[in-house]
Amino acid sequence: MRDWAAYWRETISQWNVSEADRNLLAIWYTGLRHAVVANIAVYFEDRPKEFLSDAQMKAEAIDTITLARDALSSQGIEYAIAIKDANTALAREMKADIPSNNLLIDLYAFDRDDSSRQFAMYTREQGNTSSSVPILPIYRYILRQHGRTKVETFLRKIHKGNVAFFQELYREY
Repeated sequence: MRDWAAYWRETISQWNVSEADRNLLAIWYTGLRHAVVANIAVYFEDRPKEFLSDAQMKAEAIDTITLARDALSSQGIEYAIAIKDANTALAREMKADIPSNNLLIDLYAFDRDDSSRQFAMYTREQGNTSSSVPILPIYRYILRQHGRTKVETFLRKIHKGNVAFFQELYREY
């Protein structure tokens, strides 16, 4: 899996994101991650509680990202397309690198929760160093279920990529 933190630092530093588009792109980025989990949750009916929750979330995620995209400027739409393309590339890389469907869904769920945490820290809670969205429980669950040596690198790369995206998006140039 590529270094997504480096990718976002290099890519977003070249963008000229307007103040009006900034939060909309953050919503788009985070909403795409929610939609991914909701889309693949239908294949994991052996987890009925999570399946129902994620299936219900799908319509909300799609509505949210559609509203965000519709409100973007023409330049913002170009950035949204780049974010979607990167999200697709990340999904392909994860599928290629991770043989277990259960681990894959857990990593997607971690990515969703971690991006939501970053979103909260950079938008609603600007200035706070902590977030109302916890990631430690899912992090620990994944390590217990799949073994530290097998997944820790993936978890770190996902987290660093999410952090870099939001740091760059909200950096004052």
